[in-house]
Amino acid sequence: MWQQWVERLSAIDDAVNFFETFCDELSNGLSVDAVLVWEVVSADHALRLISISQVGYVQDQPVELSPKGSVFAQSLRSQTVSSTEHAAGHAVFLSNVKALEFPVTLVVPWVNKGQTVALISLHRCAEAFDDALTAQVQSLAICLSDLCVKRLSSLNLSCAQASGRVADMPFQGFPCAPGLVLGTGFTVSPVADLEAVSMKPLLNYESDMDILSKAVQSVKQDISALSGILSKNLSKDQADIFSAYSQMVDRHGLMRDIAECMEKEHLCVQSALKQVVLKTMHQLESVADPYLRARAVDIQDVGRRILAYLQSTQRARCVYPERTILVGEEVSLMDIASIPEGQLVGICSLEGSRYSHVGILARAIGLPTVMGVKALSLEMAEGVEIFLDGCNGEVIVGVSEQQQHRLHLKISDHHQLTTQMATLRQEPARTSDNYAVSLWVNLGLGSDLHQALSVPADGVGLFRSEVPFMLCEYFPSESTQRLMYRQILRALAPKPVIIRTLDIGGDKRLPYFDFTEDNPYLGWRGLRFCLDHPEVFRTQLRAMITASEGLNNLHIMVPMVSHMHEVKTVRRYLDTVVDECLAEGFDVQMPALGIMIEVPAAAMQIRAFSKMVDFFSVGSNDLVQYMLAVDRNNARVAHLFNCFHPSILRLLQQSVDDAHACRKHISICGELAADPLGVILLVAMGFDTLSMSATGLDAAKWVLHKFSLSTCQQLLKQALLCDDASAVLALLHRAFHAAGMSRLVGIHEERVIQ
Repeated sequence: MWQQWVERLSAIDDAVNFFETFCDELSNGLSVDAVLVWEVVSADHALRLISISQVGYVQDQPVELSPKGSVFAQSLRSQTVSSTEHAAGHAVFLSNVKALEFPVTLVVPWVNKGQTVALISLHRCAEAFDDALTAQVQSLAICLSDLCVKRLSSLNLSCAQASGRVADMPFQGFPCAPGLVLGTGFTVSPVADLEAVSMKPLLNYESDMDILSKAVQSVKQDISALSGILSKNLSKDQADIFSAYSQMVDRHGLMRDIAECMEKEHLCVQSALKQVVLKTMHQLESVADPYLRARAVDIQDVGRRILAYLQSTQRARCVYPERTILVGEEVSLMDIASIPEGQLVGICSLEGSRYSHVGILARAIGLPTVMGVKALSLEMAEGVEIFLDGCNGEVIVGVSEQQQHRLHLKISDHHQLTTQMATLRQEPARTSDNYAVSLWVNLGLGSDLHQALSVPADGVGLFRSEVPFMLCEYFPSESTQRLMYRQILRALAPKPVIIRTLDIGGDKRLPYFDFTEDNPYLGWRGLRFCLDHPEVFRTQLRAMITASEGLNNLHIMVPMVSHMHEVKTVRRYLDTVVDECLAEGFDVQMPALGIMIEVPAAAMQIRAFSKMVDFFSVGSNDLVQYMLAVDRNNARVAHLFNCFHPSILRLLQQSVDDAHACRKHISICGELAADPLGVILLVAMGFDTLSMSATGLDAAKWVLHKFSLSTCQQLLKQALLCDDASAVLALLHRAFHAAGMSRLVGIHEERVIQ
């Protein structure tokens, strides 16, 4: 029974309706006299009654309840208590509500990320609660944990709107790209995900109806085309399925209902589509006829198809705020690329972590970014003033005029720090005792090139060739790629440029070549895809090599290597392509070939690989992901993704030692190289180069300027003896604090880990 509750409750968007339905379902389904949901207000350790279901015993609805000294919400154990007794370690808050005079009470904690966010209290006059019922309610709370947090946020927003107090609502996420900014929220939804569509107001009925009409027509054409392909193998009754689909979307079906919703509810076309489809699905799922219940899936499928066309059409028609802060469930590279240049000032993603590729590119182009803000709902962020702190992960929604002055001072203070660090921009990268360090830059977007040319980097340690692939409508031709690579190579010559071959898969998708896998990070990605499609791989190699004619500063690097036969195949392709180009009259040279150390197996075979390649580059992001078995884009486990884990540091040191033993150059181009705390450890390990986004070079030079090589080596020695990442970070935080650099890593004196 509780599984059906989960499905029904998950489809309810309205926060008030969600909690009311939750209480009613439990009250009626479990024969309970009263069900209450209490929000835990962490700021003052109070309990706020937010929803209630009654059968006749509760007469008054208290709004606030703050029992003195109550620690009730700190328990993570479901238990039955009496209204007169005191459970161990608890002050029984229910005795403070005179209207609740039930002899038997069951309290179940609603937990999210280890914190009790709400309490569910069930009340009966006589019959005790058995273990099976307790387990059911606990299971329901667990399954709806994430949804509870979002609905609580929406509920608080609704209450604030009703009282005219929508201001300064704080949220916490993962700091992803440094910087502080004020801007206007603009929400985006995942492609064809109905449930993720935010509720936006209707701006232009005629325009939205025109878009809807075209989307519906496109869906009907798709249905007709599919019918033509399959009908010859279907009976007449089976083929009638397609007629039913067409009828669903015509002017007498969904389209009519959507138009009515737009008019009556004043919702934009996507929001109206969502409301109509989900409502229709809920109605069908509740009927007794199994055939009609099954039609809910058809409605959902049609709704998603319409939404996909709406999104592709409306993307080009969007009017973005002058200072846009992009907010989405999962912000994509396409979302970023669609915003006019100069208008995007920050990114806030409800999912993901600092190590997602969107986060990496945000740092590369200097966009303040916060990820994993799960408690925030899209409805709260649309069109309101937002403050984003990419250094500490703080997000404030609905910034009030009273807060404006304080936040502008905070932004000014950060600007002073970055200006101070920029004073070393034209200086060589050296430690305080004059040890020279080679700093390279990572590139991926067109804007990166301008930044790279504005800073005195020693070369390009990583050019992400997949980003231009993502911005095309199909696999780019050899000539298109050649022009792109030529621009980079010529602009940086004679400095070396390492171009990474196409690296798709995981969280990097091509809009024209999408594929789904159960476990994409262990699947068809990077070099694995390229070797399965040599026509794509060889075209890219030819474009790179011919683009380097007369410049000879090209280095080629392949990602996601785990087997020796893969490297041998790449070497064979490279030899063949160079010979072809020479035979065609191109004056080219054999470029240096390197591999990325991203998979633990590759790190353990550096000495063997050194016979086939010229250099190595550690991709710390994937290496950490695979070493710690943590999906870096999963907000639930992102806190476990830590580059400072002792096993990671030891493997990095071993990689440097093995590469140098074979007289091979080894660099690191992952995010650890751009982390101020990581720089001093990597220098001490002996990496030949550190490669990072151009925006991170100033901080790296500033750090090196403050520490001597001997101090770095001593800190590394101590770090390698630590038992866990928190001990390593505590060590580094103390060192930065002692050097007067707490602000650089977002820590303050009172927060230094002892």
